[in-house]
Order: sequence, then structure tokens, then C-alpha cells
Amino acid sequence: MGNYTFREQESMKGKEVHPAWRGIGCLLGLIVPTLSWFGAIELLKIPSVARAVPPELFGRPVLPDFFWNVRILSDIANSLYQMNDLMARLAVAGLLMVFIFGTISVAYALMYRVTGPPRYARPNAPPPRRKTKRYKR
Repeated sequence: MGNYTFREQESMKGKEVHPAWRGIGCLLGLIVPTLSWFGAIELLKIPSVARAVPPELFGRPVLPDFFWNVRILSDIANSLYQMNDLMARLAVAGLLMVFIFGTISVAYALMYRVTGPPRYARPNAPPPRRKTKRYKR
């Protein structure tokens, strides 16, 4: 019984995330959206990229009347309404975020595959191959 609880505590210790990885994740959560926003602004200056975006996304955003009736929301609506091509920027920034996070995920998976733990540990390793003799009667 005591041996079972010891193994359980040992396995829980290995599941903790190192604080450095938490810090890197926090920075990526702040840097990637900012980078994609400014990347979207610069990409929309290129005519071939701007032609690929639907023309309905360019211009000032259309907001429902509810935004203009509530005082706090009307302040937000005014600042959003002043931004030209907001929807096109958000669409391109969203695509850039998916691309950047996907690239980071693939790079992390490759690094983990090279430097991570072995593929099979003792509990989940395939059974060893044994040569058995044919049964003769």
C-alpha cells in the first residue's frame, strides 16, 4: 500500500511545468498578437495582398445601433469607427497568428522529439520478440 502512494507522488512531481516555460509562453502570448497586428498593417500596404482580401472588409467598421446608445460602448465605438480598414487588419492578423503559432508548435514538436524522453518507457514498451519452438507431439 505504501509503495503505491509513493509511485503516485513520484509521477505527480514529473508533471510540473518549469517556470521558464511559463514565462516563455506568457511572452509569446503577448508578442505574437502584437507582431501579427503590425505585420497585417504592413502586409495590407502590398497591392497583391490587399487584392486577396475581400473588398467588403475595407473601410470603416459597421457597428450595430446598440453600441451608440450605451455611453461606455459609444466611447469604444467612436475609437473603433475612426480606424480605417479595421476588419481587413483583424482578418490578416488572425491568419498571421495562426501561421506563427503553427510554426512555433511544429518547431517545438521537432525539438521535443529530438531532446525529449524516449519513445517507449518500461510500462508501454512493446513485448520482446521471442523465438518459440514449434510444438511437436
